[in-house]
Amino acid sequence: MLRNHVAKTDRSSPKALVYICNNDSPCNWRLRACHKENHDMWQITQYTGPHTCLGVNVSQDHNSLDARYMAHELNEIVAKAPSTKIKALQEIVKKLTGGYMPTYKKTWAAKQIVIQNIHDRHPGLLAYLNDDDAYDWRPPHAVHRFCLRHLGANYHRRFGKLVGNEVKITAMEAQKHKFKAKLNRLQRFANGLVYDELKGLDRKNWTFAYDGGRRYGTETTNVFESFNGVLKEARHLPIMATVMTTFYKCVEYFDDRLVKSMQFKANGNDFSLFAKKKYDRWNDNAVGHNVIVINRAAGLYECYKDCGLSSAMVFCFSGKAVGL
Repeated sequence: MLRNHVAKTDRSSPKALVYICNNDSPCNWRLRACHKENHDMWQITQYTGPHTCLGVNVSQDHNSLDARYMAHELNEIVAKAPSTKIKALQEIVKKLTGGYMPTYKKTWAAKQIVIQNIHDRHPGLLAYLNDDDAYDWRPPHAVHRFCLRHLGANYHRRFGKLVGNEVKITAMEAQKHKFKAKLNRLQRFANGLVYDELKGLDRKNWTFAYDGGRRYGTETTNVFESFNGVLKEARHLPIMATVMTTFYKCVEYFDDRLVKSMQFKANGNDFSLFAKKKYDRWNDNAVGHNVIVINRAAGLYECYKDCGLSSAMVFCFSGKAVGL
């Protein structure tokens, strides 16, 4: 690849592969490999080289530069800084391959492979969290939840963009009766496989509706993801500089939020601008709701919203809503 040569398959079988030069000009380069049953690996049995052709001009991409190859090369970089931009990863690959610039789509796919590999190590992390020495990382001090960005990305990678988006929309639905409707809608994908997989998961780990409020309305519960924007300056610095930058950026972050919250209070606001926008939207939506008192002493009410010919109904008991 570094010499701008491209190979192509000449012959292929379950036990043997033969590659030759892809250049149109005459070239004697040839490689033959066989699958050895004694160690279940491919072994090069014949090689004729080097290339006798002049090679080809450096192009935008390379046939051998696939997503899995790039994932192997980018593994350490993405593992340390998952928020690294795709364009930055493209430039890194270009330097590693001597000038080949991979496409945005292929680089994105490589990054998703690395993230998936990180996600697949969760069983080991959960095993540690269940250990007696990890008491502070278990309830009531901490709870385990799935990152919904990664959940959606996993289904995007396996079944396509539409499925990935539908899974995220379902997971982020806060109302139980709407969640159930959206979950049932997933039965139409992959012969019901997506629906069956999600139905088998503990709902509190991957849904807003059954989360118990632990997420506070956020997609990800990964601290590193949440603070990536705050600590960008600390990347690739020496250890001492990283520690100092992290400390002072956190101090600056909390002081900034304190000043802003005091300004909001001084202006007569009880909530931040973000929270107020949400409250106003929900308040406007509540105008169309009607409440009937069934038993005030028991805290039982019937709440419904007119939807044309039908009404969506919700029953509340002791302040806990149950959607039908």
